[in-house]
Amino acid sequence: MADGTMSSKFMKSAFVGWTFTAGVYYPPDFDASKLMPVKALKPRGPQMMNIRMMFPFTMVCDSCKEYNYTGTKFTAKVEQIKGESFLGLKVYRFYGRCRHCWSEFTFKTDPKNSDYTMESGGKRTYEAWKDADAMESQLKQEKEKEAAQDHMKALEQKAVDVQSEMQRIEDLDAIRTLNKRLGNRDQSIQGALDYLFLQDTQKSQEEDEMSQAELEELKGFKAEKEQTEQKKQEEAESNKETSPGVVPGAAILSAVQERANAAAKAKQPKFTVKVKRKAEDEGEGSNKKLCTEDNASTTAPTDCGGGLLGAYESDSS
Repeated sequence: MADGTMSSKFMKSAFVGWTFTAGVYYPPDFDASKLMPVKALKPRGPQMMNIRMMFPFTMVCDSCKEYNYTGTKFTAKVEQIKGESFLGLKVYRFYGRCRHCWSEFTFKTDPKNSDYTMESGGKRTYEAWKDADAMESQLKQEKEKEAAQDHMKALEQKAVDVQSEMQRIEDLDAIRTLNKRLGNRDQSIQGALDYLFLQDTQKSQEEDEMSQAELEELKGFKAEKEQTEQKKQEEAESNKETSPGVVPGAAILSAVQERANAAAKAKQPKFTVKVKRKAEDEGEGSNKKLCTEDNASTTAPTDCGGGLLGAYESDSS
């Protein structure tokens, strides 16, 4: 403590003893009415606003010759230009810096032409639409000047204006009718649905209002149909009871098989075979006897007298 240094123990105890009012001293002659308000302490003069905006046009920087394209975001400071206005609209100046070399540039608003005007630090690139708008406004001024000087041209221009106005009115009527038709679309759909529902109800009422005779005729037709179906079922059940073991259709199949066998037998051919043999007699070598025997019942050869092999005939069917 003698050398002017404070120990950690002293600093700790001092910190614990301090309060929020430590160091605040009010002298005996303190007067609160003499204090300055906070608003009076604010800086006077032109006040700058910091905003984040985009380039409204493409600009070429004068320092680095680089392009800052339309839509590029940058931070700008804005101030109101005193003494400049158009039809009560205020004019503002924007301060910004190039994205490449960080040099400053300024531009301001142009409410007369709904555009911006470059002041310093850069140049705007060529914009064709701007020249087209300027030329259109110039031609319009020239036409107005000629119409003011020449009455015939003024009359012709008036006729053209009336014709164009009539065309615009017709186009507007067409758009209105189209919008009206589209607006009434839901109503027309609902009306069509109601009409269809009404037709259905009318048809149902006509069907309900059928004559009593037609209803009785319909009932009789239904009863007759039910009787015929019931008779058919009874006949089928009776047939099943008479021949319970016979499978339906078996008799027909057996009859067809028998008829097919009979037809096959009838188609088989009938033929006769005759065999003739020559034999020499033991005693008479020159005499030859021919024995022919017809036998339809046997197929074995028979001996004809002296060792002759007779002929046989077979009939097969």
